[in-house]
Amino acid sequence: SEVMSNEIQFSKLMQILLEFSLVQQSSRNGSYCIHPVIQDWCKNELPTIDPDLFELGTKTFTIVAVAVGSNARTALDTNDWSLQHRLLYHANRLTPLLRAKPGESRDAEVLSAVHTIGRLYWTHGRYERAEEMYQEALAGREMVFGLDHNVTLQTVHNMGLLYHDRGDLRSAELMYQRALSGYNCTENDNAHLEALDTLQSLANLYHAQGTRRG
Repeated sequence: SEVMSNEIQFSKLMQILLEFSLVQQSSRNGSYCIHPVIQDWCKNELPTIDPDLFELGTKTFTIVAVAVGSNARTALDTNDWSLQHRLLYHANRLTPLLRAKPGESRDAEVLSAVHTIGRLYWTHGRYERAEEMYQEALAGREMVFGLDHNVTLQTVHNMGLLYHDRGDLRSAELMYQRALSGYNCTENDNAHLEALDTLQSLANLYHAQGTRRG
């Protein structure tokens, strides 16, 4: 905490880590990241050395996933493309870990992060990765919150948007219809607003189907 709150101490510490090649610094924006070799070592070798450190690593994974998701949400909402591109690197490193830690996907905050990472991939045209993240988020949210909970239906709606962009209009229609049916069964103001968004998406879909047929 002391190092992070003092810019001079932070710079001195990072210089030491740079000299030992434990971190790398971006030449474009000056940000830092752990060297990929160190990341791989922590993931593959650390668990065999100290189980307690491995347990700490699991907790750290949760914190990192939530941090990436939170920052990605901010970057997407503010259209900060520079930050989005930086976060894609972290998302790429997290994705295989998310697949390897299915138990973590039952944590509500992690599920929110997974959903947002899917949105990040979708925004940048990485449709296959986006679908993987959305499916992971959907399975977890269905288990934790239920089939018709608002957050579950948000993921369903976003999957519809993804399929629409990818040209799979039939799958998109099924997702929109499921989301709309769920929202209509929920009695709260947010659900009604989300239902209107889904209706708009469905209308856009039918327009695209009509244009395709024409």
